[in-house]
Amino acid sequence: MAADEPPKEVTSKVKSEPKEVTSEVKSEPQDEKVDIEIKAESNGSEGKQLKEDTTETKKFDKEDDYGYTKADFFTSEIFKIEIKNIPPHYGYGNWKKLFKNKLKVPAHKIQVIQNIKKVYVTFKNEEDRQKAIEGINGMIIKKCTLEAKVARPKKDAMAQKRGHHGDDNNDVEAKAPKIENPEETLKNTLIPWWNMDYEEQLKLKEKSVVDCLTDFHKHISNVRNIDREIFVWIMERKRNGNCLLCPVLPILPSPDVVEYRNKCSFTISKNLAGEVTVGNRLGKYRDQLCAVESPAALKHVPQPMKDVCKLLQDLVAISKYSVYNRHSHEGYWQEIVLRSNRENHMLALINFCRQDLSDEAVGEVKEELKKHFDGKLHTLLFSATKVRDRQSDDIPPSLIAGEGCIYEKLFDFNFRISPKAFFQCNTGAAEVLYRTIEEMANHNRDTATRDSSDDILLDICCGTGTIAICMSKSFNKVYGVDMCAPGIEDAKLNAKLNGVTNVEFRVGKAEDTIYGILKSLPPHANVVAVVDPPRNGLHPKVIAAIRGRQQIKSLVYVSCSITQTKANVNDLTRNASKKLNGPAFKPIKCRPVDLFPHTKHVEVVTLYERITTQPSVEEVKNANTEVEKPSTEEGVEKPSNGEVEKPSTGDAVEKPSTEEGVEKPSNGEVEKPSTGDAVEKPSTEEGVEKPSTEEGVGKPSNGEVEKPSTGDAVEKPSTEEAVEKPSTGEGVEKPSTEEAVEKPSTGEGVEKPSTEGVEDKMEVD
Repeated sequence: MAADEPPKEVTSKVKSEPKEVTSEVKSEPQDEKVDIEIKAESNGSEGKQLKEDTTETKKFDKEDDYGYTKADFFTSEIFKIEIKNIPPHYGYGNWKKLFKNKLKVPAHKIQVIQNIKKVYVTFKNEEDRQKAIEGINGMIIKKCTLEAKVARPKKDAMAQKRGHHGDDNNDVEAKAPKIENPEETLKNTLIPWWNMDYEEQLKLKEKSVVDCLTDFHKHISNVRNIDREIFVWIMERKRNGNCLLCPVLPILPSPDVVEYRNKCSFTISKNLAGEVTVGNRLGKYRDQLCAVESPAALKHVPQPMKDVCKLLQDLVAISKYSVYNRHSHEGYWQEIVLRSNRENHMLALINFCRQDLSDEAVGEVKEELKKHFDGKLHTLLFSATKVRDRQSDDIPPSLIAGEGCIYEKLFDFNFRISPKAFFQCNTGAAEVLYRTIEEMANHNRDTATRDSSDDILLDICCGTGTIAICMSKSFNKVYGVDMCAPGIEDAKLNAKLNGVTNVEFRVGKAEDTIYGILKSLPPHANVVAVVDPPRNGLHPKVIAAIRGRQQIKSLVYVSCSITQTKANVNDLTRNASKKLNGPAFKPIKCRPVDLFPHTKHVEVVTLYERITTQPSVEEVKNANTEVEKPSTEEGVEKPSNGEVEKPSTGDAVEKPSTEEGVEKPSNGEVEKPSTGDAVEKPSTEEGVEKPSTEEGVGKPSNGEVEKPSTGDAVEKPSTEEAVEKPSTGEGVEKPSTEEAVEKPSTGEGVEKPSTEGVEDKMEVD
């Protein structure tokens, strides 16, 4: 509808791709026709941007691949640009800084596709899009001239898969693949090992960790710039027939196998029969399996949570507000998040899409909830947002009843659990996990170290401070670091709640905060770092910060998906470089801990220790199982003092023969090399004579002159140290002790001999 037309109410029948019309349009017969009701008032604005306070409501055509762009809810796809000819190795972070710092235009979404040298960026309004296009066009980055233009929105994946099947807003579930047994499908989706013996589950999880570490061992063995001590460690394990990155200790089971989850989220929607249901989705959005099923058959969900779901389901079924539809973004009731503790105190957070409801109408919904759940919940919170604000953390939920939080006990400590705070979902297994982390952290820590004032624990990604507080008794000082400000606030409250005074929490990026903490500590401080990152591991900058601070002597890495930590393991063990300054870390041992019975997921705690000493050349040579030790007869002969000079790393030791020496010239004299001539490298059949301990250069028994081995330099003798030239037929005279030849350093060239016919002195290895 044009902006300058008067408001009208129009009902039209159009094709599957609707257009804005001002009169009734007759169209040719179609298999599917969509009713569009448009009730709008012109606001005089240009472009497609929609205001939050608009009263426009539309039913968009679900069969149209771009129908969602015509609805009244916000989507940044309608303000999208395409940038071509982008430079290589210019990633998401670079583009984000470019728009924020240089162009001063906030980008909403950024998608970099390097293989076609393009990047797609969306914005929140048309003004920002045009400003970005003007700023990008002609810009040169790394010798690449950028070109920007308007891009069409992304197609709706669901519309492509749905095809043409009718126009009911809530019929998506009926078009999904047919499901014979919804309960069994739900169990196979959420707890695929529900029908397997628990002991067998533990064996499979431990085997998965072993297989993953075997893969890590193979990967790191092929890294060219691996640290030398780690190379020795890996080769020794390979020689012993144990191709694992580090030893795997037996898996620790969960104390609770059923009803162990203390946090669950449930979707408010409809089941396959079209009935209002509060439960879990049967599949993924892209697979059209969007119907939900009751959690009654799920053995890992506590019964009190199932009872709350049933209570809410009864309320929504009689409510005048419909359930929320993800495809059309219509409806109101969205989801409920439940948290519980060991005392069965329940916290509930209900998410409600208010659409265009007034504050008064929303208040009536809250009163209805309060009355319905009176006395059945410890805490009830309510979050009413618009579609575009659903994921925003800037809108706090409103408290309907209770304190707004619950409390849980770990060991001797109490922890405050707010609605969005991170807390391990299995409380009993969390104690097993934290006990394992403490055992790893105390590895090689003696009593004197623990009593020292420089004994520090650094908890990176500390969240609400559970690890830091639980381990505060084992360390003199504990620091917690996290970039989530609400989590740090909860951590400070938890420390105060438990009277822990030796713990300090700081908010900020780990790579920046670590430096600020450790620069105030003495260089000899013994710092143990604990990291419990998200599923995809630590950011490379955090690994670089840990490597660069040598006060961190050991690292305890807690992973909930060990397969995704390969890059982190590689950065911890590789040799030092410009980006990874400081000695590497060597994996010592790891232990799996089961926090998720009936699923394939498992937590893995790995101990790394900083490398402080480098192995000798002999240790490196012996560790490499592919290099055989030479026998005494095949190797370099030992001098009389029993010592053999160690070759430098990578130098090969030639196998000389003991039968042939250097050919004697015809007149019996030692042939002088010409000026600038190098000493020839002996063949593998030529040997080196064994000198005595008292002589500098020994007299060969056959009168032949001993020839130096490969790499030995012939030093130019001084005038005082000159050796007399033997007469015809005589051998080389024995020099005095003072005339012994000094041993040159490795890598020296051949000295120019004297022009007076002196005998060449040779270095003795």
